[in-house]
Order: sequence, then C-alpha cells, then structure tokens
Amino acid sequence: MADPEFTREKTGAGSIEYFSAEDPEGLTYNNGYHRDHPMPGKDVILYNPDENDEQDIRLDALHIMPKDPTYDTLNSLYREAARDSDVAWAAEQRYKEDVAKYGKEALDKAGMTP
Repeated sequence: MADPEFTREKTGAGSIEYFSAEDPEGLTYNNGYHRDHPMPGKDVILYNPDENDEQDIRLDALHIMPKDPTYDTLNSLYREAARDSDVAWAAEQRYKEDVAKYGKEALDKAGMTP
C-alpha cells in the first residue's frame, strides 16, 4: 500500500514497514510516532513510493513468506540448492588454487581433473 506521507522523518527508522494481520493495532516507533495498521486483519506492506522501489517492497515481503503453505517446501529446496552451489563453488575455487600451486599437468596426472 503506497503512502507518500509515510516517511523516515516521521518514523525515525524507515519509510517501508510490514504490518502483520495478527497485530491490528499498528506500530509505535522508538521516537514515539504511532502508525495505525492500514488494513487491520490483513498483512500489509506500507511504503513511501517516493523513497522505495519494487525491490524494497519484495524484500519486505519476506516477512509474509513463512505464512504461505508452500514456504517450507520451497525453503528446503532453496537451502539444498544453495548448499550444492556452495560446495561446487568451493571445489572450483580449490581446483583453481591447486592449478596455480601445482600446475594443471600435475593435477591431471594425479587424477584430480574436475
């Protein structure tokens, strides 16, 4: 929900905020500014359109993701892919270091070609 009046100057923190459906009262910031929930009973991302872009909004939407019924499955797939990616990346980096240190011919001879 766009609100050009929702500013960093008012909140003392930022100009984008996730309001949970479970917290219909809204939020009170450390500087004492209170913002009522824009739509009590619904999950809402309130943002200042002059200070935030689509990427900011998508990042804030991460707060809502665990409520999605597919979240656990997708999160598990993501973690497996990230782990596999990290292992592959680390192996590639180690191979590059070994080539620089021992030479490609020595690694090929030792059967260490990827």
